[in-house]
Amino acid sequence: MKKWNPVPAMDFSALSPKDFDGISMDYRRNGNAKESMPYFLQNFSKVANSIIEDGPQRGYMDALIWRVASSNQPYNARVLESHLCISYFYCTKAKWNPYYGMEEVRVRLEAMLEYLLSLQLANGTFPEYGVAKGNLPATAFFTKFMSETIRLLKCERSELQLLSSDDLCLPQGGIHRRSRRCDSIGPPGQFCEAKREGLCPTEVNPKEFGRAKRGFAVHCKTSERNGMKNGPPFDAGLFQKMVDANRKAIYVVLTDEALIRHGWSYSNQFTNVWAGGLAHISMFPDAEIEDLLLRSMKDETYGKFQSEAGFYYECDQPDWGYTLRTHNSNDRYAWFFAKGTPFEALLAEHTQRYYDWLSYNCLREPDGSGFLFNRAIESRQRLPFIDSIETEIAENVELARAFAMDKDELAANAKARQDAWAEKWPVFTEANINRGNSFTPYSFLFESIPKWNPTKEEKALQVKQLPYLKSRRFIHQRMDYRTQLVNLYIRRDSYYCAFNSGASLTDQQRFGLGFLWDDEAGMLVQSQSGNDLAVWGFSQNGKLYEKSLGIRMVYYKLDGRRTSPVIGSADWEDKVLTVEYQERGENREICFEDDRITVSNCFKGELTEYIPLTILPDDQMSWGSGLFTLRRGNRVLTISFDDNCKVGIEMHGKCARYQVAVLMLSAADGIKYEVKVRK
Repeated sequence: MKKWNPVPAMDFSALSPKDFDGISMDYRRNGNAKESMPYFLQNFSKVANSIIEDGPQRGYMDALIWRVASSNQPYNARVLESHLCISYFYCTKAKWNPYYGMEEVRVRLEAMLEYLLSLQLANGTFPEYGVAKGNLPATAFFTKFMSETIRLLKCERSELQLLSSDDLCLPQGGIHRRSRRCDSIGPPGQFCEAKREGLCPTEVNPKEFGRAKRGFAVHCKTSERNGMKNGPPFDAGLFQKMVDANRKAIYVVLTDEALIRHGWSYSNQFTNVWAGGLAHISMFPDAEIEDLLLRSMKDETYGKFQSEAGFYYECDQPDWGYTLRTHNSNDRYAWFFAKGTPFEALLAEHTQRYYDWLSYNCLREPDGSGFLFNRAIESRQRLPFIDSIETEIAENVELARAFAMDKDELAANAKARQDAWAEKWPVFTEANINRGNSFTPYSFLFESIPKWNPTKEEKALQVKQLPYLKSRRFIHQRMDYRTQLVNLYIRRDSYYCAFNSGASLTDQQRFGLGFLWDDEAGMLVQSQSGNDLAVWGFSQNGKLYEKSLGIRMVYYKLDGRRTSPVIGSADWEDKVLTVEYQERGENREICFEDDRITVSNCFKGELTEYIPLTILPDDQMSWGSGLFTLRRGNRVLTISFDDNCKVGIEMHGKCARYQVAVLMLSAADGIKYEVKVRK
């Protein structure tokens, strides 16, 4: 067998920053990507040359660029999701990409894909944690990334990048929604060339456009739907194996009861198949797969993958990191193929429910720079802050626009990035191929799909719809049936606060008081996840109460009368709310009044109340007998307490731009304190 020639290093001498479009510059648009296109070009040869040429591991990538070191094993199919990084450059025809159609890249890509397909088990699953041990994440993620590699090989990237919402004639009301530049009526799914050629074809080859009559848009233009007519050279036999393996993986995820039930607890893993499945049937019409997808997204979602409270399950609880990154990437990719089909309304419905939930838990920074969270309830990852949440579904789900970059912000971001490049051109960071996630497939997953961002006005309108900005008085509750998680949100003129209760299912969750936020000052107090000190709670004889099994024996009163939460969501009467939790005859009571929050701890023994303050550099703090004060701008946070309390403050790491400073109040046999925010 002929030895491979090395993939040559990138030469930037004939290029300038202006040769890259704005989308490629904006790393925040590309899932989890942390770098920009020149960075990936600079390091591509190093990554591609790490693919093993000979021996039993021929095709395996011997570089730690995706996943953690402990996962970098030859049996782990997830490591090889990096095939998308290789296929993207092999299939993308652009002035700045010398690797398009390059033989040295092709032989490595084919070897990598052959090796990956060899890992598939007879039942269609792929392994992750052991030889021949198939599981849900390895199999479902395979379908998403493989579908995009197949799509790239079917169509030149130069065709894909021309597609936008104006380029596809999509069905609406039984006919099809015409492009704004399309003056003729054609079958649903027909590609509209008006933008490029000033005309719109009216005849469609059924073989070319697949099941257009059922509403599936064709996302590349080629005269051979099952071939690679317009793409660079590639082994046709291997291509068909990829298509077959993808279909087999999609089928097993959608039909295997054990995989489905696992997905109910870890939704980010399962919903990859919605993305991969929709992409697959847009290229290879398949009535059986389509029906299975519809059933999965329609009949098995509410209360299974998604809580009645609105969040998606991660270890049966909410999680910001997995949902806003991995699950969001699944929905964004699926959305492109769902538009104009029966799946569009289903995805929009799921997304609307989630953003309704998110809007109570995601706290906007006063300067609009990003969002912090009701963080103590996150179950798996630890995400302190997010600057924006990008999703094309915001075109339909208007509330999502409040969290996205608007078009002006996107343009400013791109310009700033281009200016930064110009200063150091052509010197870019060297990728560390011994560090995971330095060259991730997510960087390229969305490069070939149309982007959508709101205008400045559209975003501003939805920011005003965030519940804690829209209203200054409410009590709202959310409750999950599966675990009885209850979240209360209390808005008063001078504060916005959350209280969380339920069974703690992971070691990092901390229930109780969640945060204290002000629309001008921003975050003032915030419980941190995975922490035994920076928790808005208390310890009894040295044991943190909020770290035990959660807070479950909780009683709620409105103006002294007992009330109970209901499954799903509800607005409570606007009265004085009191929350009480008990254990062995001892109790702690929290009263949410109009101008203050009063905490009365009647537990016995040596007690310490913890209040995790979020401090900015210009804040002024002072404390003495019975009073703590924090000044930020024209807002003043005061915490008054019994004179017999011993007071201490301990710095405890950072959360986004804030320093976490834990105020500790210690006494024996009972502590009472009041929290106020005033001008």
